[in-house]
Amino acid sequence: MKLVFGVHDYSYVKRFVVVSPWAAIVKQGYVPFTVTNDVALIHFKEKITLSPTVQPIAIPHANDAQILSPGTRFETYTMDDGPGRLIVRRLEFEAVSSRELGSFASLYIQHNQICAIQSSMSGQIQKGSSGSPVIGKAGRRTLVYGFVTTEINEKYITFTDMVAESNFMRVAARVLPNFRVIRVKGMIVEMSHVGSFFQQLLLILVMIGEISSASWLRYGNGVADFEKKTFRYMNETQFSRYSHPFLVMLTRLDLGEFPFCHGTFVDICGGYFVVVPGHCLLEDYKRSFVVASARAAILKQGYVPSSSTNDVALIHIKEIITLSPTVQPIGIPDSSDVQMLTPGTRFEIYTLDDHDGQHIVTTLEFESVDSCELGPSASHYRQQSQICAIQTSMSGQIQKGSSGSPVIGKAGNKTLIYGFVTTEFDEKYITFGDTVAHSVFLRSAARFLPRLRNGAIRKLRRSGASFGVVA
Repeated sequence: MKLVFGVHDYSYVKRFVVVSPWAAIVKQGYVPFTVTNDVALIHFKEKITLSPTVQPIAIPHANDAQILSPGTRFETYTMDDGPGRLIVRRLEFEAVSSRELGSFASLYIQHNQICAIQSSMSGQIQKGSSGSPVIGKAGRRTLVYGFVTTEINEKYITFTDMVAESNFMRVAARVLPNFRVIRVKGMIVEMSHVGSFFQQLLLILVMIGEISSASWLRYGNGVADFEKKTFRYMNETQFSRYSHPFLVMLTRLDLGEFPFCHGTFVDICGGYFVVVPGHCLLEDYKRSFVVASARAAILKQGYVPSSSTNDVALIHIKEIITLSPTVQPIGIPDSSDVQMLTPGTRFEIYTLDDHDGQHIVTTLEFESVDSCELGPSASHYRQQSQICAIQTSMSGQIQKGSSGSPVIGKAGNKTLIYGFVTTEFDEKYITFGDTVAHSVFLRSAARFLPRLRNGAIRKLRRSGASFGVVA
């Protein structure tokens, strides 16, 4: 999630600052798809230094007079994306009594809501205007008296009454900085709720990313220190048939929301890590860079760029993750476990597609095959740690950016990752990293990762039965 602060003359934004949210608090009792308690406060991690000529906006006190009484005319400010620049627009409204809305007013108008009708057609309220503020003066103070919550019909808009919400805002402002003390980023809680709910930021964390609308209780996010990539946890509410928050999406900021790689959120000896192909940590196979919301990463020694040889890495997450008691984490197999992806086995992989701004979890069906079917190219792709497969169902096409998409299976009571996509080398064949073969590396990497400095990407070297990190 990006927050854009504009310093403007109410016509054009002259400069803006982008910041990343640290955590957020939602008012308890918020009812989705209505305006009931539709208010939240975000705490961002960057330190903002205002110009001496800029006067910060404050919130009113509970005993302040509400200036938006019926009959009052006021303005709200909203930003439109003009040709190459952000344009700030002013729209004029007049506060009205909820009685004018008829029988359905009770659905929209609560004690903390203001209803208004647009009084000037100088511009039209746009989709995405939720949160646009109403700014006013109270003596020497500049206050925000309300903000847009919803458009009821072609004429009427509701605004949250900041006077009514002032106590919530002040209490939330005292609580939010404490989230830094416990080192949790991407946390979103209801005011009186105990516990954390990770929301793409983040990429959540997306940071793993952003604070989204429909999935705010389920989905973790946060932005990395170096802002080179973001990756997100997708929780069980994001797809219907599966109850494991195992799918991680990696995106670069310059690619928007489009995933260029996937990963799998796994539990190794009680610690949470992300398994990805090694090539996901390399840009153009030339230089390494830090993954957002990752503390450090280890690649397998012997990785050969542009091929699938030893193409595996483990990422250590710096956020503290608290899973719901009903969520079972994904584990990795032991080296002694039977590989279920033997030739002739049919299985599914999970991948994320971007459809109209929504991330859809897609399942694709494959059948593992013997590498001899690949002819002379087999020696390049088929390694001891690789599985080859052919797509058996055309319900969907493997997309660019599907590297890392996992194969999840059951072994007794354990849910394990048995493989992940490494490369597509012709129209039909896909190679998968064999997690059974990589299990010793992954467990050893999980022991070394907490010792690495922040931002480090290293290779793990094996000498006999012992391991060491290559500087």
